[in-house]
Amino acid sequence: HFDEVGAVAFMPDGATAITGGQDYSVRLWDTATGAQVHLLPVLTAVQGLAVAPDGNRIALAAGGMAYTGGSTQIWDLSSRPYKITYFFGHLDSVTDVAFTPDGAQLISTGVDQTIRIWDAYTGAELRRIEGHSDAVTGAAVSADGAYLLTGSRDRTARLWELATGRQLRVYSGHTGAVLDVAFAPDGQQLLTGS
Repeated sequence: HFDEVGAVAFMPDGATAITGGQDYSVRLWDTATGAQVHLLPVLTAVQGLAVAPDGNRIALAAGGMAYTGGSTQIWDLSSRPYKITYFFGHLDSVTDVAFTPDGAQLISTGVDQTIRIWDAYTGAELRRIEGHSDAVTGAAVSADGAYLLTGSRDRTARLWELATGRQLRVYSGHTGAVLDVAFAPDGQQLLTGS
């Protein structure tokens, strides 16, 4: 990369790492050798990325564009040429993305203070969640797919019921923006970073 790297992930087998950056590229790396094995010229700054459980699809959170707001993209790596599904709806930059454990839905968060739930195959918006009072900056889905955790520049993390979008709890205490969030594997603890 020749500019800031803002997103990293592993493929499910752990043999390949993926990085996305402000240089308008996503790069795949061999984790054993550190060699770059593939370059995806995505034509937008990458703010976040997620890998579907099947390992065939990569979701990207894209920076804002003056004429469309932000976009979310899914690249299907099992097809040649790559099939790319675009998800438009956010009114500003998309900041993060997360797949549900079954890979059927994709969650995106944005500077427009919304969380959007998409059909990961068709790009149809299934639900919009609102409640944060500033940019939503991070998202994580529980291992059972029942809950969504988000972080925001409003200094809170929030727990949502994924199926309904109902807010269950607000976590406050940070004195700065909550930039990233995670669930423990057993779903009993939450982690927030600010």
